[in-house]
Amino acid sequence: MNPITREYSKLFIVLIVMCYFTVMDIVPDLIEIGVDIFNPQFSGMDLPRLAEMTGGRMCILADIDRQYILPKGTVKEVKEYVKYIFDLFVRKKGGFIFRGWIIDKGTPLRNVEAMHEAYEEHKIPTNNNI
Repeated sequence: MNPITREYSKLFIVLIVMCYFTVMDIVPDLIEIGVDIFNPQFSGMDLPRLAEMTGGRMCILADIDRQYILPKGTVKEVKEYVKYIFDLFVRKKGGFIFRGWIIDKGTPLRNVEAMHEAYEEHKIPTNNNI
């Protein structure tokens, strides 16, 4: 951890980086400078590689693929994708914050419901002491 980040961490400041393009090459740099939470755009990213790079080192804040899966997928595809994301990113260290509040116009309500049902099915209870 660099000296500036070390000073921020003493003040309990959380560093969040949000990116809407593929930034796989700079993820190690984000970890090195002490980014606590990374909000990437999942579409077009190598998700298994991202999970490998960040697991235990950085929390991921993301929603499901709202460019294809959520608006155009089937209920089954939505639920499978949520499980896939949870299997990749939900860990005891590092963590994953799932957000599902951005719903684009034209997204079928059944898919929004499927997303939330899958989240409830796969989430880790907050009282799990992890």
